[in-house]
Amino acid sequence: MKLSPSKRDQAAKLVAAWKRIGMVMDKSEPVAAGICYVSKGKVLLIKRGMATKDYPGHWSFPAGHIEAGESPYVAACRESYEEIAHFPENLREVSNSNGFVLFACRCDEFQPILNDESTGHIWASLDSLPVPLHPGVAEQIGAIAMDSAQN
Repeated sequence: MKLSPSKRDQAAKLVAAWKRIGMVMDKSEPVAAGICYVSKGKVLLIKRGMATKDYPGHWSFPAGHIEAGESPYVAACRESYEEIAHFPENLREVSNSNGFVLFACRCDEFQPILNDESTGHIWASLDSLPVPLHPGVAEQIGAIAMDSAQN
């Protein structure tokens, strides 16, 4: 699903507002960011389409590259809206490694609206994750489990 022009305009205005209040990227910041949505011991994963350049058919968090002038926080929010049409609330940074910043968002389960980059979604239990997992998700899942146990 492609975002309508009005939704793209709404997202662009939100990103511009975040930039105005100082949520901008420093040159030493990571190159990608994403969000792990957590609900009652389950995490939201989206299945990457077969036309996706990196790791087609793999399960991942909503995530993507940080654009010029964006902070990891802003990029994660933008990517979430672009990929699943959902704006997160109450994000916490849970991991920052290998050029990727992962945020966690506790929420109730919701029905994501996928764009054309993904072919499916699942709310999966941390002890029963689908395969194949994107390698970054496999690396980050420990941080999510620790964060879930603490909060």
